[in-house]
Amino acid sequence: MTAALTLQGVSISFGGILALDNVSCEVPAGQLRGIIGPNGSGKTTLLNVISRIYPVSAGAIRLFDDDITRWPNHAVARHGVMRTYQRVALVNQLTVLENVMLGLHATRTQPLLGIAFRTSGYRRLEREAVDRSRETLEFIGIEHLADRKGDELSGGQMRLVEIARAIVARPRVLLLDEPAAGLSLVRIDEIAALVRRINGELGVTVILVEHVLNLVMSLCERISVLVSGQLLVESGSPSEVQEDPRVREAYLGQARARGHGHGPGKGDEA
Repeated sequence: MTAALTLQGVSISFGGILALDNVSCEVPAGQLRGIIGPNGSGKTTLLNVISRIYPVSAGAIRLFDDDITRWPNHAVARHGVMRTYQRVALVNQLTVLENVMLGLHATRTQPLLGIAFRTSGYRRLEREAVDRSRETLEFIGIEHLADRKGDELSGGQMRLVEIARAIVARPRVLLLDEPAAGLSLVRIDEIAALVRRINGELGVTVILVEHVLNLVMSLCERISVLVSGQLLVESGSPSEVQEDPRVREAYLGQARARGHGHGPGKGDEA
Protein backbone atom coordinates (compact mmCIF):
# COMPACT_ATOMS: atom_id res chain seq x y z
CA MET A 1 0.00 0.00 0.00
CA THR A 2 1.33 3.44 -0.96
CA ALA A 3 2.37 5.64 1.95
CA ALA A 4 0.87 9.13 1.86
CA LEU A 5 3.11 10.31 4.67
CA THR A 6 6.29 8.87 6.15
CA LEU A 7 8.19 10.23 9.14
CA GLN A 8 11.68 8.87 9.79
CA GLY A 9 13.39 9.72 13.07
CA VAL A 10 11.82 13.18 13.29
CA SER A 11 12.97 15.30 16.22
CA ILE A 12 12.53 18.96 17.11
CA SER A 13 13.61 20.95 20.14
CA PHE A 14 12.79 24.39 21.49
CA GLY A 15 15.31 26.07 23.74
CA GLY A 16 16.92 22.76 24.56
CA ILE A 17 13.60 21.03 25.30
CA LEU A 18 12.92 18.04 23.04
CA ALA A 19 9.33 18.42 21.80
CA LEU A 20 9.45 15.46 19.40
CA ASP A 21 11.94 12.68 19.96
CA ASN A 22 12.84 10.31 17.10
CA VAL A 23 9.27 9.95 15.80
CA SER A 24 8.87 7.41 12.99
CA CYS A 25 5.57 6.35 11.47
CA GLU A 26 3.85 5.72 8.18
CA VAL A 27 0.30 6.69 7.12
CA PRO A 28 -1.03 4.77 4.09
CA ALA A 29 -2.80 6.73 1.37
CA GLY A 30 -6.52 7.00 2.00
CA GLN A 31 -6.31 6.20 5.70
CA LEU A 32 -8.04 8.11 8.48
CA ARG A 33 -5.36 8.23 11.20
CA GLY A 34 -5.96 9.54 14.70
CA ILE A 35 -3.26 11.01 16.93
CA ILE A 36 -3.95 11.18 20.64
CA GLY A 37 -1.94 11.81 23.78
CA PRO A 38 -2.05 13.73 27.05
CA ASN A 39 -1.77 17.53 27.04
CA GLY A 40 1.68 18.70 26.03
CA SER A 41 2.62 15.43 24.35
CA GLY A 42 3.56 17.09 21.03
CA LYS A 43 0.49 16.46 18.87
CA THR A 44 0.13 19.97 17.45
CA THR A 45 3.91 20.24 17.13
CA LEU A 46 3.79 17.12 14.96
CA LEU A 47 1.23 18.73 12.64
CA ASN A 48 3.33 21.91 12.53
CA VAL A 49 6.34 19.85 11.49
CA ILE A 50 4.43 17.96 8.79
CA SER A 51 3.02 21.19 7.35
CA ARG A 52 6.50 22.76 7.60
CA ILE A 53 5.55 25.55 9.95
CA TYR A 54 8.41 24.28 12.13
CA PRO A 55 11.71 23.02 10.70
CA VAL A 56 12.85 19.65 12.02
CA SER A 57 16.04 19.33 14.04
CA ALA A 58 16.65 15.80 12.73
CA GLY A 59 14.96 13.18 10.60
CA ALA A 60 13.05 13.19 7.32
CA ILE A 61 9.47 13.65 6.10
CA ARG A 62 8.18 12.16 2.85
CA LEU A 63 4.91 13.01 1.13
CA PHE A 64 4.15 10.16 -1.24
CA ASP A 65 7.37 9.97 -3.30
CA ASP A 66 8.79 13.39 -2.38
CA ASP A 67 11.14 14.33 0.43
CA ILE A 68 9.55 17.52 1.84
CA THR A 69 11.82 17.83 4.88
CA ARG A 70 13.30 21.15 3.76
CA TRP A 71 10.43 22.47 1.68
CA PRO A 72 8.84 25.82 2.65
CA ASN A 73 5.30 25.81 3.99
CA HIS A 74 3.71 27.20 0.81
CA ALA A 75 5.35 24.51 -1.33
CA VAL A 76 3.97 21.76 0.90
CA ALA A 77 0.49 23.29 0.63
CA ARG A 78 0.74 23.43 -3.16
CA HIS A 79 1.84 19.81 -3.14
CA GLY A 80 -1.38 18.76 -1.45
CA VAL A 81 -1.11 19.17 2.35
CA MET A 82 -3.75 21.43 3.92
CA ARG A 83 -4.72 21.87 7.55
CA THR A 84 -6.91 23.45 10.18
CA TYR A 85 -5.84 24.95 13.50
CA GLN A 86 -6.89 24.69 17.14
CA ARG A 87 -8.02 28.31 17.06
CA VAL A 88 -10.18 29.15 14.07
CA ALA A 89 -8.77 32.13 12.18
CA LEU A 90 -11.27 33.48 9.66
CA VAL A 91 -10.90 36.95 8.13
CA ASN A 92 -13.93 38.64 9.68
CA GLN A 93 -14.07 41.40 7.08
CA LEU A 94 -14.51 38.83 4.29
CA THR A 95 -17.57 36.77 3.45
CA VAL A 96 -17.66 33.02 4.00
CA LEU A 97 -17.24 32.51 0.26
CA GLU A 98 -14.19 34.79 0.18
CA ASN A 99 -12.69 33.02 3.21
CA VAL A 100 -13.02 29.68 1.45
CA MET A 101 -11.47 31.10 -1.72
CA LEU A 102 -8.34 31.90 0.31
CA GLY A 103 -7.71 28.15 0.44
CA LEU A 104 -7.37 28.12 -3.34
CA HIS A 105 -5.20 31.23 -3.49
CA ALA A 106 -2.80 29.58 -1.02
CA THR A 107 -2.12 26.79 -3.54
CA ARG A 108 -1.96 28.84 -6.76
CA THR A 109 0.55 31.28 -8.17
CA GLN A 110 -1.06 34.42 -9.63
CA PRO A 111 1.06 36.55 -12.01
CA LEU A 112 1.34 40.09 -10.62
CA LEU A 113 0.52 41.67 -13.98
CA GLY A 114 -2.64 39.57 -14.23
CA ILE A 115 -3.76 40.73 -10.79
CA ALA A 116 -2.88 44.37 -11.45
CA PHE A 117 -4.60 44.59 -14.85
CA ARG A 118 -7.30 41.97 -14.26
CA THR A 119 -6.43 40.13 -17.44
CA SER A 120 -8.77 37.60 -19.02
CA GLY A 121 -6.67 34.79 -17.55
CA TYR A 122 -6.97 36.28 -14.08
CA ARG A 123 -10.74 36.73 -14.42
CA ARG A 124 -11.10 33.12 -15.57
CA LEU A 125 -9.17 31.85 -12.54
CA GLU A 126 -11.34 33.99 -10.24
CA ARG A 127 -14.55 32.56 -11.78
CA GLU A 128 -13.18 29.05 -11.31
CA ALA A 129 -12.29 29.87 -7.70
CA VAL A 130 -15.81 31.14 -7.00
CA ASP A 131 -17.38 28.06 -8.58
CA ARG A 132 -15.10 25.65 -6.73
CA SER A 133 -15.69 27.43 -3.41
CA ARG A 134 -19.47 27.33 -3.85
CA GLU A 135 -19.27 23.61 -4.68
CA THR A 136 -17.26 23.05 -1.50
CA LEU A 137 -19.74 24.97 0.65
CA GLU A 138 -22.52 22.86 -0.87
CA PHE A 139 -20.57 19.65 -0.15
CA ILE A 140 -20.30 20.65 3.49
CA GLY A 141 -23.91 21.86 3.63
CA ILE A 142 -23.32 25.53 4.45
CA GLU A 143 -23.88 27.16 1.06
CA HIS A 144 -26.56 29.32 2.70
CA LEU A 145 -23.78 31.07 4.67
CA ALA A 146 -21.83 32.15 1.57
CA ASP A 147 -22.55 35.86 1.89
CA ARG A 148 -22.22 36.18 5.67
CA LYS A 149 -19.17 37.82 7.19
CA GLY A 150 -16.80 35.83 9.38
CA ASP A 151 -17.86 37.64 12.56
CA GLU A 152 -21.52 36.77 11.96
CA LEU A 153 -20.99 33.04 12.48
CA SER A 154 -21.31 30.74 15.47
CA GLY A 155 -18.31 28.78 16.67
CA GLY A 156 -19.57 25.61 15.01
CA GLN A 157 -20.17 27.39 11.71
CA MET A 158 -16.68 28.87 11.82
CA ARG A 159 -15.22 25.37 12.22
CA LEU A 160 -17.11 24.19 9.13
CA VAL A 161 -15.91 27.18 7.11
CA GLU A 162 -12.32 26.49 8.16
CA ILE A 163 -12.63 22.88 6.99
CA ALA A 164 -14.16 24.11 3.71
CA ARG A 165 -11.16 26.41 3.22
CA ALA A 166 -8.82 23.47 3.85
CA ILE A 167 -10.46 21.10 1.34
CA VAL A 168 -11.42 23.53 -1.45
CA ALA A 169 -8.11 22.89 -3.23
CA ARG A 170 -8.74 19.12 -3.06
CA PRO A 171 -5.73 18.23 -0.92
CA ARG A 172 -4.18 14.79 -0.85
CA VAL A 173 -3.53 14.99 2.90
CA LEU A 174 -5.69 16.90 5.40
CA LEU A 175 -4.38 17.71 8.89
CA LEU A 176 -7.16 18.44 11.40
CA ASP A 177 -6.09 20.00 14.70
CA GLU A 178 -8.86 19.54 17.29
CA PRO A 179 -11.84 20.27 15.00
CA ALA A 180 -14.27 19.40 17.81
CA ALA A 181 -12.79 21.82 20.36
CA GLY A 182 -15.49 23.76 22.19
CA LEU A 183 -18.37 22.25 20.21
CA SER A 184 -21.64 20.75 21.42
CA LEU A 185 -22.32 17.02 21.05
CA VAL A 186 -24.57 17.72 18.06
CA ARG A 187 -21.85 19.72 16.32
CA ILE A 188 -19.28 17.02 17.11
CA ASP A 189 -21.51 14.46 15.38
CA GLU A 190 -21.69 16.79 12.36
CA ILE A 191 -17.90 17.09 12.28
CA ALA A 192 -17.56 13.30 12.50
CA ALA A 193 -19.93 12.76 9.57
CA LEU A 194 -18.13 15.40 7.52
CA VAL A 195 -14.67 13.93 8.17
CA ARG A 196 -15.96 10.50 7.08
CA ARG A 197 -17.25 12.02 3.83
CA ILE A 198 -14.00 13.88 3.15
CA ASN A 199 -12.05 10.67 3.65
CA GLY A 200 -14.46 8.33 1.86
CA GLU A 201 -16.00 10.42 -0.92
CA LEU A 202 -13.05 12.68 -1.74
CA GLY A 203 -10.39 10.06 -1.05
CA VAL A 204 -8.36 12.39 1.17
CA THR A 205 -5.87 10.96 3.65
CA VAL A 206 -6.85 12.46 7.01
CA ILE A 207 -4.70 12.89 10.10
CA LEU A 208 -6.84 13.86 13.07
CA VAL A 209 -5.46 15.30 16.31
CA GLU A 210 -8.24 15.43 18.87
CA HIS A 211 -8.88 15.46 22.63
CA VAL A 212 -12.43 14.13 22.27
CA LEU A 213 -11.45 10.49 22.44
CA ASN A 214 -14.90 9.19 21.56
CA LEU A 215 -14.63 10.99 18.22
CA VAL A 216 -11.21 9.48 17.48
CA MET A 217 -12.21 5.98 18.53
CA SER A 218 -15.36 5.99 16.41
CA LEU A 219 -13.78 7.58 13.32
CA CYS A 220 -10.25 6.33 12.89
CA GLU A 221 -9.02 3.06 11.42
CA ARG A 222 -5.66 3.34 13.13
CA ILE A 223 -4.46 5.48 16.02
CA SER A 224 -1.02 6.72 17.03
CA VAL A 225 -0.31 7.67 20.64
CA LEU A 226 2.19 10.40 21.52
CA VAL A 227 3.51 10.77 25.06
CA SER A 228 6.18 13.33 25.97
CA GLY A 229 7.19 13.73 22.34
CA GLN A 230 7.65 10.00 21.72
CA LEU A 231 5.40 7.53 19.92
CA LEU A 232 4.11 5.16 22.57
CA VAL A 233 1.98 3.41 19.93
CA GLU A 234 2.98 3.84 16.27
CA SER A 235 -0.25 2.40 14.88
CA GLY A 236 -3.00 0.49 16.66
CA SER A 237 -6.69 -0.20 16.22
CA PRO A 238 -9.09 1.68 18.50
CA SER A 239 -9.60 -1.43 20.64
CA GLU A 240 -5.86 -2.12 20.87
CA VAL A 241 -5.17 1.44 21.97
CA GLN A 242 -7.93 1.46 24.59
CA GLU A 243 -6.72 -1.83 26.07
CA ASP A 244 -3.01 -0.93 26.05
CA PRO A 245 -1.91 -0.56 29.71
CA ARG A 246 0.82 1.90 28.70
CA VAL A 247 -1.77 4.24 27.18
CA ARG A 248 -4.00 4.03 30.23
CA GLU A 249 -1.06 4.74 32.50
CA ALA A 250 -0.08 7.77 30.41
CA TYR A 251 -3.55 9.25 30.81
CA LEU A 252 -3.93 8.14 34.41
CA GLY A 253 -0.63 9.79 35.30
CA GLN A 254 -1.90 13.09 33.97
CA ALA A 255 -5.27 12.59 35.67
CA ARG A 256 -3.56 12.03 39.01
CA ALA A 257 -1.62 15.25 38.51
CA ARG A 258 -4.94 17.05 38.00
CA GLY A 259 -6.54 15.26 40.94
CA HIS A 260 -8.79 12.95 38.88
CA GLY A 261 -8.71 9.20 38.97
CA HIS A 262 -9.88 7.82 35.64
CA GLY A 263 -8.33 6.83 32.32
CA PRO A 264 -9.22 7.31 28.67
CA GLY A 265 -12.55 5.59 28.25
CA LYS A 266 -14.39 5.92 24.96
CA GLY A 267 -16.42 8.92 26.02
CA ASP A 268 -13.73 10.87 27.84
CA GLU A 269 -12.14 14.08 26.67
CA ALA A 270 -8.46 14.33 27.50
